Amino acid sequence: MQLLISPASPFVRKCRVLIREADLTDTVEEVNVTTTPMASAPEVVAANPMGKIPALIRADGPGIYDSRVITRFLDDLAGAKLYPQSRIWEILTLEATADAIMDATVAMSYEARLRPIEQQSADWVEVQWAKAARGIAAVNNRWMSHLT
Repeated sequence: MQLLISPASPFVRKCRVLIREADLTDTVEEVNVTTTPMASAPEVVAANPMGKIPALIRADGPGIYDSRVITRFLDDLAGAKLYPQSRIWEILTLEATADAIMDATVAMSYEARLRPIEQQSADWVEVQWAKAARGIAAVNNRWMSHLT
């Protein structure tokens, strides 16, 4: 299997952590691709019609994409049980919170890196900071006990 990655992506890093925790480094080859939100690499589009990374290319089926889908697939493949059924709804909610924090921070990064300065919105960035801060507060106040 091949995982299409760009090391700067927080969603890619999430998958890479699971690969290491589940001892799948010999099973999943990490393939660096040069891709951007403005110009998706052809190999990424071939694996994910949305043109986003990470994408997992499998020999026995179509590519799968979205870090939540990939991590669940790899966890199941390895039998790592990083998604324990006894707490599945709490674990999935914690994962959704972490993904929302990453979505907000990626949106801020794109605003600064991809939009012309005259089109950038300080209000937009502030809204994203507020989302990230609320998510971090929720992790600290509500979900930290699930991480230990």
